[in-house]
Amino acid sequence: MNQIYRYTGMLTAAFVLGACGGGSGGSTPSTTTDTPNGTSQPSTNTPATNTQGTTQPATGTQSNKSLKAVATVTPSTTTQGEVVSFDGSKSTSTKGAIATYLWKEGSKVLSRNASFTTTALNVGLHNISLTVADVDNSQDAVNVAVTIKSASAQALRIIKTGQGRMYVDFDDGHYKKGVTPDFSRANDVVTDSVTGLQWQDNEEAKSVKKTWEEAHTYCTSLTLDGGLWRLPSRKELLSIAYYAGIAPAMHPEFKNVEFEVSYPYYFSASASAGSDTEAWIVSFYNGIQDTVYKSREYYVRCVRTSK
Repeated sequence: MNQIYRYTGMLTAAFVLGACGGGSGGSTPSTTTDTPNGTSQPSTNTPATNTQGTTQPATGTQSNKSLKAVATVTPSTTTQGEVVSFDGSKSTSTKGAIATYLWKEGSKVLSRNASFTTTALNVGLHNISLTVADVDNSQDAVNVAVTIKSASAQALRIIKTGQGRMYVDFDDGHYKKGVTPDFSRANDVVTDSVTGLQWQDNEEAKSVKKTWEEAHTYCTSLTLDGGLWRLPSRKELLSIAYYAGIAPAMHPEFKNVEFEVSYPYYFSASASAGSDTEAWIVSFYNGIQDTVYKSREYYVRCVRTSK
C-alpha cells in the first residue's frame, strides 16, 4: 500500500512540473540556491528587466564642446551718453587661453579686446555679437542686446546763466530766464538736482591733463564714489558754466577748478563736426568754448547720471 502512495505522489509531482513549464518545452528552469535557513533564493545569474522595456540614458552627461563664448552687457538698458560695459572674459577653451575676441554690431567692429566700454551707442536697440577663437582657430559666438534711450526731459532743462548785469537789450541779464541752479556737494562729488547729473570735484579735477582719447579712458576708469563716470558732452560741460563772474566762471559749490593758467580748458566728449582731429573744450576762466586738436592735453572733469 505504501508503494502505491509513493508512485501516485511521483506522478502527481511530474504532472505539476509539466504544467508549470518544468518539462522539456525549451524554457530553462530557474535554479535555486540553498541558504542556511533552508529557504531557496533565485539565482543571481538572471538578468534584470527594465519595466519600461527601454534602456535609460545616463544622467549628468556633459557636452564635449571645447570652446564656449560667454558675453555680458551692463547695463542692458540706459540713456544715450551713459557708459555701457561689455565683458567676454568668462569665455573658456579647454585648449588654453582664448586666442582672439571680436565684438561686432552687424559689419562694424567695436572691439578686439576681451572687455570694453563705450558711450557712443545711439538711441535704439543694439544687438552685439562676440566671436571667440582658440589656438586651433575653432570659433564660437554669442549675442547680447542693449537698449539706449534718449535723455530725459529733466536732463534737458536749461539753468539760469547767473548773469545779473544787463550789457545790451534782451541779453541774459535782461531776461534772467531758466531754472534756478540747485547744486549740492558730498564726497568730492557735486550733484546737480536740475539736470540729474553728478560731477567729479576732487583734487584731480583741477590737476589731471589728458589727450582727448586718454580723457575718455580716464573717466571710464575713475573709481571715485563707486565709479560709472564718463567724459561729458559739450552741452553738459557748459551746463555748469556760471556767468555771475569770472575766474572761475563756475558755481561756487565746485571747489576744484583750474582757471588761473593760460589755457584752463576742459575737454568735452563732443568731437568737432568740421574736423576729425578736433574736439570741443570749455574754459572755466570765463565760460567760453572752442575747438582744439584731440592730440593736445587739457583738463578733465568727469560726469555721471545721479545714482
